Amino acid sequence: MHKMFCAMRRSLSLLLVPALCFLCISNAHGQRTVYGQRFITAGPVCSFTSVGGLAGFGAYTYDGYWNAGLRVVNRARYESNTGEVVSFLRCDGSFARYHRLVSTSDRRLNVYGGGDVFIGWEFMDPFQMLDQSVQVAVKSAGYHDTRFVYGLSALAEAEYYINDIFGLVLGFRMPVAFGTDLSNIGAEVSLAVRFWL
Repeated sequence: MHKMFCAMRRSLSLLLVPALCFLCISNAHGQRTVYGQRFITAGPVCSFTSVGGLAGFGAYTYDGYWNAGLRVVNRARYESNTGEVVSFLRCDGSFARYHRLVSTSDRRLNVYGGGDVFIGWEFMDPFQMLDQSVQVAVKSAGYHDTRFVYGLSALAEAEYYINDIFGLVLGFRMPVAFGTDLSNIGAEVSLAVRFWL
């Protein structure tokens, strides 16, 4: 039994060492994420109660990248007092910093973690879908036409380059917002495309 365990441990070591070498992070392997390379990112955003889009501009650093972007998300909330679904449109600008956690040696696949700070505005019923009487009832429940919102987010992202200048980005964002009429903590998933400039 002990010999079998040792053999399995050796086999696992033989597989694990090349895998770690393949995923090692090194500044020498920057073909796709070279320092200073600029890019644009755009794509849809969604959660259980929201849908929207994002666009951003950024550049790679030695250990990750920075990104400045805009995000427009329409959130739906069921208001129990009126029985209506109320729409809230949030438009915010953000500055994010990502740190590369792991990558393949050719940087075709990269996984990042990071955070952002954001400021923006939140608009209740931006498309004027509610009747006037319902709007009055919703406002009496404590909601506002417009709100200034700000906050910070935890971010995670997986980036895969299809070729040298075009990639797909799967992102997760957990914003903590202040000033909002909605929940302070949320969660969003995005699938975007990224182009080198």
